[in-house]
Amino acid sequence: MVHTTGRITALIVVLTSAACGGGGGGSGAPAPTPSLSAPTNFRITQQRVHLTSNEVQLAWAGNESSYRVYGASTPGGSDLLTQDTTGTTLTWMAPRDAAVRYVRVVALRGTETSSPAPELPVYMLDLRNVIDALFFDSGPMADNPDRALSNPLAGVWADGSNLSVLVSTEAGETARSIAQVFATDYSSLPGSSVSASLQMTTENFRSSSVGSLPPFTIAVRLFVSACGGPNVLACASYGPFPLGPNRSIVTMNSPNGNVALSHEMGHSYGMSHVHVTGAVRPELNFLMNPALVSQQLTEPEKTAITAALQGGIRGGWRRDQALAAGLVLPYPPTSAAVSALPAPDRNASQCKIIGS
Repeated sequence: MVHTTGRITALIVVLTSAACGGGGGGSGAPAPTPSLSAPTNFRITQQRVHLTSNEVQLAWAGNESSYRVYGASTPGGSDLLTQDTTGTTLTWMAPRDAAVRYVRVVALRGTETSSPAPELPVYMLDLRNVIDALFFDSGPMADNPDRALSNPLAGVWADGSNLSVLVSTEAGETARSIAQVFATDYSSLPGSSVSASLQMTTENFRSSSVGSLPPFTIAVRLFVSACGGPNVLACASYGPFPLGPNRSIVTMNSPNGNVALSHEMGHSYGMSHVHVTGAVRPELNFLMNPALVSQQLTEPEKTAITAALQGGIRGGWRRDQALAAGLVLPYPPTSAAVSALPAPDRNASQCKIIGS
């Protein structure tokens, strides 16, 4: 009978000694890899709103060669985006649903992942809600959201209209220049065939009524306190039929009314208010926001107007026609489409729509 107990014990001793770094005089186990640092200065550099998406441009700082960006419908999630990149920028073509979404970024090194940079909320806009507000004064971004239930009409200048914009000398050259920029911006939009000629006139229009103007005329005047209300900078009547009588008066309610003049020109072109909270990024502001955070048509508005005109909206269109064309959303909205943006102050208006 052969006894092997001593040999087995010796083998165990040798293996144990080698595993502990003994016997061979080795340098020991490699030092642990330092923990990865989280990216810093994570930020949204720009956000552009398209009819079918939100283009969110992201950037951050860090020394690693690769990163992973997550986008989610809830904090800490990844249901909307998981994308690796070798740089420190990434453009996310995000959903157009009107809601708050969340993005975060981590650094990668092999199989290691850093902790994330502080997560960012992203306020998404759906341009169909903008079109609804601009053309029908209805939907979640409008003065009167429930107007959608009455299937309202749109007011848009007829194709080929050539408007005569008469600016009183009392209103001044600055007013003429502001009105010119608005008219040029609108006429240059794809899908628009409305032009305008502007000129100064000594007529102050203080005794004029909208009905006394020639068709397809917009009069711009300075008439202190004509709009009523100490906080009202300016006012206007809707111009294009069927909202208006195919003519309009734009009134600067004070010498400071130039600030709101382009906004009032928007009303004279048949557009209504678009409410958006001040919490969104500055490039998502609107000229037709009654809080007057912009003084000319903004990129989201230009995109919305272009989509509406190219999609067929014309004067006299009903909202249900726009709905059938995919230009507005059903109302009341479904729970998935309810805007998660902080509610805007619908009383924060510095303009007045006359005869609305």
